[in-house]
Amino acid sequence: VAYATPGVKQQGVDWRERAVAYEDMCRKYVEKYLKGVENFIQASGLEARVNEWQAKLEPKLQEEERREAFDIHTYGDKVKQLVSKRSTEHEVPFSAAVAGMQKYDVCRAFLATLQLANDGNVELSFNASHDSSSLHLKLVHDEDMHAAMVHSYVAPSILSARKKKQKGPGFTTGLEEVISRMPDLMEQRMKGSEVSEEVG
Repeated sequence: VAYATPGVKQQGVDWRERAVAYEDMCRKYVEKYLKGVENFIQASGLEARVNEWQAKLEPKLQEEERREAFDIHTYGDKVKQLVSKRSTEHEVPFSAAVAGMQKYDVCRAFLATLQLANDGNVELSFNASHDSSSLHLKLVHDEDMHAAMVHSYVAPSILSARKKKQKGPGFTTGLEEVISRMPDLMEQRMKGSEVSEEVG
């Protein structure tokens, strides 16, 4: 039995090189293990932060689910009622119109107020200070302008179709023309397949 002596070549094998290669292999495995441990620690920290974030957010989402769905027209009606109760001829501070509302309701009422101003139902004005309490509302009229606009609105595609129909009885769209020619096209195709069968 021959024993390997470090630094000595036996049967063409350099045991020193093999020892160095084995050391490198062990070092790589240890580095890989330590990297895995580091990744696990980082992932655990990330998971902890995600769990903390979810614990904070979950109750807020559940609270939001319990609230009634936001309907801008319903809130617009509420704003018109609140303003008309306070005054029909004078400006009413927005803060007075929404007094007693929850914070989320104030935000919804403000958005509805902007839509009412856009529709012409209310006029908005500000004091010279332009702070949060300087917004004032004045009810112009109580009509539901949005409903009137929806009923009178005609989409551009419908207007275009109406114009095409007005061009006269001889005018048809491309689709109508294809549909009207469909029986002739089918008949020609059938004759073509009969001819190809006779030839084949």
